[in-house]
Amino acid sequence: MKNLLPLILITGAGMVSTAILATLIYIVWLGGWSPAVEAAHLNVLGTISTGCLIMIGGTMIGLLLAGPVSKIQAKIGDNEISVDDDD
Repeated sequence: MKNLLPLILITGAGMVSTAILATLIYIVWLGGWSPAVEAAHLNVLGTISTGCLIMIGGTMIGLLLAGPVSKIQAKIGDNEISVDDDD
């Protein structure tokens, strides 16, 4: 299972993007829209869905094109986290 880290990143990116899509649709769906603006309601839902699907695809393709990732490192202020791939 060499280079498992990119696969984990791609899977995680897909799950996060899907969760964002579901949350946005849920918020819009419960927004209390009147029947007079039903067309706008569907337009907003379609825009959110299309944008999130583009985000999912872009994120996954970007991670795939990045190639094998052996180390990921993030630092915020004094806190630092890093993940190394064991070869």
